[in-house]
Amino acid sequence: MRDESNESFRSGPWNGMRFSGTPQLKPNPIYTYRFVYDGDEEYYTYNLVNSSFLSRMVINQNGAIQRFTWIDRTRSWELYLSVQTDNCDRYALCGAYATCRINNSPVCGCLEGFTPNVSKDWDTMDWSSGCVRKTPLNCSGDGFRKFSGLKFPETRKSWFNRTMSLDECRSTCLKNCSCTAYANLDISINGGSGCLLWLGNLVDMRQINENVQEIYIRMAASDLGKKNAILETSQNNKGEEEDLKLPLFDISTMSRATNDFSQANILGEGGFGTVYQAWRLFTEGRSSELIAESIVESCNFYEVLRSMQIGLLCVQRSPRDRPSMSTVVMMLGSENELSQPKEPGFFTTRDVGKATSSSTRSKVSANEITMTQLEAR
Repeated sequence: MRDESNESFRSGPWNGMRFSGTPQLKPNPIYTYRFVYDGDEEYYTYNLVNSSFLSRMVINQNGAIQRFTWIDRTRSWELYLSVQTDNCDRYALCGAYATCRINNSPVCGCLEGFTPNVSKDWDTMDWSSGCVRKTPLNCSGDGFRKFSGLKFPETRKSWFNRTMSLDECRSTCLKNCSCTAYANLDISINGGSGCLLWLGNLVDMRQINENVQEIYIRMAASDLGKKNAILETSQNNKGEEEDLKLPLFDISTMSRATNDFSQANILGEGGFGTVYQAWRLFTEGRSSELIAESIVESCNFYEVLRSMQIGLLCVQRSPRDRPSMSTVVMMLGSENELSQPKEPGFFTTRDVGKATSSSTRSKVSANEITMTQLEAR
């Protein structure tokens, strides 16, 4: 909800049972709620259990959403519930990485592992600057701390997948240095399902009296106890990783690949370099790193990541796998779930199980470098 251009209230994302920040909006003897998202349409509705029962919802002059019911005995409308219940429902009252607890004084406090960003502001009850990490993240050695009973943070910069398990969700988040937290997308079934990733600062959280939803927030390993640390491990040894990051070519191979180092054929500056980088980051779950810093704060992350995936579908190795232009237009204009792209035409696979260490140098043939001009549909 907005007051002119300023956001005043957010209900939280749908968690399969209700909106995460409004526990009072749940099935009851008077009416039931329903949220539909099937790729073609998205809407939220409610139905009265007893059609003869009179009820209405209004937004008052203060922006509060209220539900009234008609009482025959008094011949008047009585307030049944308010969606906004207290001051903690004010949008982003406590800033980033902080939570609001209405029974505390002051109501705002930093999450465990965080400290006030501007202490002098917090001393005067101005919490808008939020909190910062006590220990900066280093991406490769981070873990997660579990928090329960919180309204899920703002999801404007987020990504989701309906079929991933929680372990797959954690792994995907670890591979993306921009990922700050993860959680189950749907908690309506035992154990939860799906994956929701946050790709920016976590704002607009408050304490909820129900502990039915959990969020795992990224932390530096040094801020986690041994039992709570969930660290990323690699299946390849260091030498193999270095081989993948820094392949070695002899001078004759480089000369042939660049037409004797012609300015018209510089490696890495054509379309192949961009496509290779996009494919690598996509397979590592780090597509958001392709977004230019100049637009990272203003763009719609979901739309950008979806456009990247569509682009990779258009440059798959086999022309039979590439979508037609009419299909591309349809994919861009809808929110249907996309298929996973296959390897681009230029990509050459490598069996890491047979990879040698950095001390072993193998001869690279010019035949491994494709010079074909790809024209994706």
